[in-house]
This record gives sequence, C-alpha cells and structure tokens, in this order.
Amino acid sequence: MVPIWPPEPLADAHIVLSTLNAPLLAVRDADNLILRSFIVEASLGNGIEVSGGSDVHIQACEVRNMREQGIYISGGTAHKIEACDIHDTGTGGITLSGGERKTLTPAGHEVVNNHIWRFSIHKPTYSNALNLQGVGNRAAHNLIHDAPHQAIAIGGNDHIIEYNIIHHVCMATDDCGACYKGRNPSCRGNIIRYNFWYDIGSPMGHGNAAVYFDDGDGGDTVFGNVFLRCGEPGRGSFGTVFSHGGHDLLAQNNLFIDCRRALGSAPWDDARWKDAVNGGQDCFWQEKLLQEVDITKPPYITRYPELVGFMDPQPGQPRISRAVNNVFVNCAEIKSGNWQVNPNTNWSTDHDPGFVSTPENNFLLKPDSEIFSHLPAFQPIPFDQIGLMKDPFRPDLKP
Repeated sequence: MVPIWPPEPLADAHIVLSTLNAPLLAVRDADNLILRSFIVEASLGNGIEVSGGSDVHIQACEVRNMREQGIYISGGTAHKIEACDIHDTGTGGITLSGGERKTLTPAGHEVVNNHIWRFSIHKPTYSNALNLQGVGNRAAHNLIHDAPHQAIAIGGNDHIIEYNIIHHVCMATDDCGACYKGRNPSCRGNIIRYNFWYDIGSPMGHGNAAVYFDDGDGGDTVFGNVFLRCGEPGRGSFGTVFSHGGHDLLAQNNLFIDCRRALGSAPWDDARWKDAVNGGQDCFWQEKLLQEVDITKPPYITRYPELVGFMDPQPGQPRISRAVNNVFVNCAEIKSGNWQVNPNTNWSTDHDPGFVSTPENNFLLKPDSEIFSHLPAFQPIPFDQIGLMKDPFRPDLKP
C-alpha cells in the first residue's frame, strides 16, 4: 500500500473517484451541433470525443482532471473548439485530425482562443497541448504553458499555426521542441506564423528547440514569429528553429531575441539520405511516401513541385534551408549546419533595435526602429494581436 499525503486537510475536500474508462461525451456523425459552457471532468478516458459529421462547435467549456486527453476530434469537417480552458489532463490537450492526405483535401477544423496548461500529468512526454493531423486545420490565438515536454505536434499538410503564445514547455526533457514535426517529408506546406515563444527548454546536454523539424523533414514555413530565450544548443547543432537531417525549410521575417543559437541544423550526408529514401534510418519512407500517399504524382508534385525527383537523390545534390529577412537581437550564434543566411537579407544586433517596451515584453516595433533601415522589406509583426482574445465566450483574459 502506498501512502497518500494530501497537500491540504481533507475534512472539507471534494474527492472524486472515477470508474468511467470512456469519454464523458462522445459525438458521432453529428452536424450543426453546439456544446457550450459545460464543465467536463473526472473520466479515465478523454473528456469529449467528436468523430465524423460537420460543424460541431465546442465553446467556453472547461475540461479538467482527465486521465487521457481533453478533447479529441477525428474525421468530419469544419469542427471548431473555441474559448475553452483545458488543464490537468493526463495525455494531452486537444487533437484535431481530419482531411484526406491522398487527395490533400482539407478538413477545415479550428482550435481558437483556448487556454491549455498542465496537459501531461500522467504521460510526461509526447502528450501535446495541440496535435494537428491530416490536412488543412488551424490553431490560432491559444495560450499554452507548463509542460515537461512538447506543446504542439504537427503531422500532415497545409496546417496553419498562428497568433499563439507558448511558454515554459520542454522544461524537463531533452532532444525536443515546443513544436515538433518529423520523419515524413510528404507532410509539408504547413505555416507557423505570428506566434510568441518564450522561455522554452532547459540546459540538459543534448539540446532542444522552439520549432523542431526532425529526421529529414522539410517543406514548411516559419514566418513572423517572436522567439525570446528559446532553445539550448547543447552539445550539438540545436537552435531555436532546428532541422535534423532535412532541408527545404523557410525561416522568414522572424525576431530572435536572447537566443543562444537562432537557427540550427544537423544535415545528413548523401549516404544517410539515400538510406532513408530506400527505407532505412527507421523512417519507413517507402511506405510513407509511396503507399500512404504517392509523392511522385499529382496532387503532390503539383502542390509541392520541389518533390519532383525526391525519390531519386543524386550525389552532391544541394540540400539547404533558407533564412530571409530575420532579425537576431543579442543572439550568441546565428546558425549551424545547412541554413543559408545571407547577411544582406538578415540583420544581427547586440542592442534593442526599437521595440515599444522590452522590459514589458512588448515587441511591437516603433515607427523609427532600426530594423526598417537595415531590412526595408521587413514586415511589422502584429504582436498586439497574438494570444487570447476577448470575445463573447471569453470576456475576461485573466489567467
């Protein structure tokens, strides 16, 4: 018998012992349904599951104290989770899965204006606050924090992750990223833009990142993000935005502030790349790239023309990622590996380039910011629009 030492006296406590090994609420093949203002708690399974159907909206609910995930959506079209608080869950916050990858048909699911924290209580690793799978789903204006491992997982194509705040994740693990995607180069066309990432990772040796593209992954864009104190280079090549083995990534118009290494990569040589294409490196690309989908035919080679010839890599073929129009403020190191960083189209400085208020973490740019003289094409980042929004379902922004 294991003794339990409660943090407070139990005399007036409300104690719940759940025996329900299933979701508290399951919705199957429903259309045009609204679930609003529920408290969903104390299940041994997921809180809410939605499968199939269309236009199921989950609004202003609190999902808490789950052994597994808060909300799980699979299949269907145009489902939306908005203004929910999801916390103290065991194996993750929200999964959005939908869309047809063979035809690149989007599902159009959205997760918007949610506050998600302490989402990996029972399974400390790979229990993400947001898990986007399939094609064409969107996560926007969410606040995510407090986890030992990753916050966002991406699998699939053409997802958009924008206007989110992510902080204090990857705090007790190594070789990880606050946002992670990897091992399947057919999954591409994803856009990570206008997010604020801060205080990501801790020094543990190997390294960690804010955005991590793993094991040959590529074909995505990181645009207009603000990275503050993100990532640890460790003993290797890690950076705030990091690529292991892959290429064909674009980092554009981002602000890197007080980051030890902004852009990191550990590129594969010809032999390792050829082995991965042939099914090695534990990547299973023959199955993923030719059977699950077929990247040698439309719609893949028409949507992503850079995939032409992908399965027949040539010796000496250049495999690079590009960094354009980025600003590096007080970063110890700019890049490692195969990032191409032209000093004429990127700028590094050791002082405040003209933020509205650095002490208050307000990284809007003043009209006379030095950035515009060094990089005339730099687009101001809409920093004041990032994070939770007041709306009828979330009238109060206090944590």
